[in-house]
Amino acid sequence: MGFWLFSSSIWGLGLLLLFFTGFNLLEATLPSLVSKLALGAIRGTATTSQFSGAFVGGLLGGWVHARFGETSAFLLGAGFILAWLLLAGSMEVPAKTDAISPDGR
Repeated sequence: MGFWLFSSSIWGLGLLLLFFTGFNLLEATLPSLVSKLALGAIRGTATTSQFSGAFVGGLLGGWVHARFGETSAFLLGAGFILAWLLLAGSMEVPAKTDAISPDGR
């Protein structure tokens, strides 16, 4: 649907390209970062949370869109983004470390 909406504008296609480039980059680098900083079951929990969030987000967004309209779905997403930015702004950047294996090496 996004391609159809933006297909008449080179700027729209450029924005779609930028968005999906960033999305694919994060989709690949986030699990890599978690694997460097976490061990064992925490890796699995982080991965499960990532994909469960994608599922629940789509489910909730679809429900809000069907029940209250597209403006409400947009506002819900914007609210989640704002909440995340406020939370992420208070986080500290982790120190660079080498990956640690479960046996301590």
